[in-house]
Amino acid sequence: MPHFVTVATEDVVSEAVALRLLAEHPTALYPHKGPLGREGFGYLKANLDKFRAMARRHPVLLLTDLDRRTCAPGLITDWKGGKLLPPHLLFRVVVREVEAWLMADAEALRGFLSLASGRIPSRPEERLDPKADLIQICQMVKPKSFREELVPEKGSTAKVGVGYNLHMVRFVRDHWDPARAAEIAPSLARARRRLAELAATAP
Repeated sequence: MPHFVTVATEDVVSEAVALRLLAEHPTALYPHKGPLGREGFGYLKANLDKFRAMARRHPVLLLTDLDRRTCAPGLITDWKGGKLLPPHLLFRVVVREVEAWLMADAEALRGFLSLASGRIPSRPEERLDPKADLIQICQMVKPKSFREELVPEKGSTAKVGVGYNLHMVRFVRDHWDPARAAEIAPSLARARRRLAELAATAP
């Protein structure tokens, strides 16, 4: 019988990534009811006590972006506020944004966006703003109709296009290879390793 895992993330793209990581262990890890979050890191931080309580009953996978913070341990310490985390609360920090994990599978992303080689950063976790990098890459996408769904309109305050989330979720679900991405994304490798450890304890 698998562990039933509650997924809590900042947004729908991170949620798709979390579900794809669980799917690497189909007989041992299974999503528990509907995922939580999609309201940014503030929701996750404000509800950490709730996730802590949930994790005493069943595993919780919490994914949040590091963004401009110095390091993942410092972020976790800040959020914990001196409280302990249950062993089954898998608090994983994406360095620096989930788009870094997506770009880490450059082979799949190039194919999905029909890009020439050399357009994607070779060390995406070292970029300061991976989402902006990915949007810049999407500026080169053809056809125009696809590009306009990914990239925000000129003059818009939006960071992404109206179809960005839909297409990136589809990319994660149908094309992205976590194992390949983890080869150059250390924080992803650590997350996969922690989930493998959890899967090994499935009853």
